[in-house]
Amino acid sequence: MNYRFSMTPRLIALSCIFLALLMILLFLLGIQLGGQWAQEEAQAALARHARSPAMPALPVAPGLPALTPAPVQPALAVPLQAPLQTPAPVVISK
Repeated sequence: MNYRFSMTPRLIALSCIFLALLMILLFLLGIQLGGQWAQEEAQAALARHARSPAMPALPVAPGLPALTPAPVQPALAVPLQAPLQTPAPVVISK
C-alpha cells in the first residue's frame, strides 16, 4: 500500500502558521523561565550578602598609607554673592 503525500498550498500555509506560533510560544516560555531564574539568583545573592560580614569598599594595600577623607567645608563658608539682576522686560508698542 502506497500513500502519496502531496504538499498543497493549504498544508504549507498551515505549517508556516503553526511553526511561527511554536516559535512565539517558545520565546515567551524563555522569557518566563529567565525571569524566574533571575529572581531566584537575586534572592540567593541577597541571602549571601546578608550572611557575609561587612567588608570595606576598598581594602588598603600593604605598604600604602590609608587615605583620610577630605575635610568638609560648611555651606556658609562660601562667600555670599548678590543675586544677579535681571533686566526689566522691554515693551514695544506701536
